[in-house]
Amino acid sequence: MTATVFMTSAQLLAKIAASEAAAAARAAESRKADERRARRRESARRRREQMRAAIKATDALELPVAVVGHGAYIAFLRQFCLATGVPAAGLVSQHRQAPITATRHIAGWIGVRRYHRSYPLVGRVMDRDHTTILHSVRKIDRMIAERGLTVPADPMAAALYLNRELGGVQ
Repeated sequence: MTATVFMTSAQLLAKIAASEAAAAARAAESRKADERRARRRESARRRREQMRAAIKATDALELPVAVVGHGAYIAFLRQFCLATGVPAAGLVSQHRQAPITATRHIAGWIGVRRYHRSYPLVGRVMDRDHTTILHSVRKIDRMIAERGLTVPADPMAAALYLNRELGGVQ
């Protein structure tokens, strides 16, 4: 024999109210999540638009005054940008796409290893901190050693060779 459980109307109303409150809380949480996703999408869209505008706006390297007098390295960077097809704005941008990042690392390595410029100077040219350039140089040195590459002495030949071998922009 099965026992039948009866609820009082007050208990039933309380249960309905709790259920409605839980549903409202879930709906509010869902709205908040949707708003967060929309904000993230809008932020990503704005970043993409800024990058496109920066790349369109310049095909010459915009350099701070602090690097005047280092024309050979600056001229190399301009030629390197033309040879690889990376806009100069791409070298100094915050872009994190692997080919652009590899090309940026190579440009920093060339500045230190072939033009014998200081880490801070190369960092100023590329709108980076000197420790970022230090990381780039160590990384490229490590990759050269791991792969047993023989790098040409000429800076442009070395840059194009490394760019091809290490996965920079082709």
